[in-house]
Amino acid sequence: MPPYGAPREVPHVHGKPLAEWGERLLARIIDCLAVAVPVYLVIVLLFSVIQLVTVGTGTLQPWTLFDLLAGLSVVAGLVVYEFLMLTRANGRTLGKMALGLRVVPQEHPPQQDGNLPPNTALARGAVWWGPGLIDFILPIPMIGLLLAIAFVLVNGLWPLWDQPWRHSLNDKFTGTVVVKDR
Repeated sequence: MPPYGAPREVPHVHGKPLAEWGERLLARIIDCLAVAVPVYLVIVLLFSVIQLVTVGTGTLQPWTLFDLLAGLSVVAGLVVYEFLMLTRANGRTLGKMALGLRVVPQEHPPQQDGNLPPNTALARGAVWWGPGLIDFILPIPMIGLLLAIAFVLVNGLWPLWDQPWRHSLNDKFTGTVVVKDR
């Protein structure tokens, strides 16, 4: 055991060191911005269509349907983005590309093409972003939103105390790690 305060050696997976928490955070911020613009455009389009269809009918308040579709669009956009990038871009999202990071399986070597298997990529995205749907399941206003935000924060902070592998909860669920790949 190293002396108190001595730096720990960073574990390596498949010959590559694990990514630092700050690098992962910055990559996630870049990814959220990359998804935000197209999803925002979809939401504006949805709201416009809903207003045209529902205003004056008295059948449904446009905000109710809009909130549901907007929330589903955001969660779906984030999960689909994560899935497509990790299965087609060598286990990297745009943020991970910018910072030289990559998601790899922890226990077995990556696939020949470097991509994550589709079931792993889908599960990873669903575990990270799926709790955002809690807001639409719970009938108590704001409680679902607060729970969803709390989960995203806990998941994002988890690598700070998960030693030595620096897993977030979606990494633990899917058996993946994020490594430096430069």
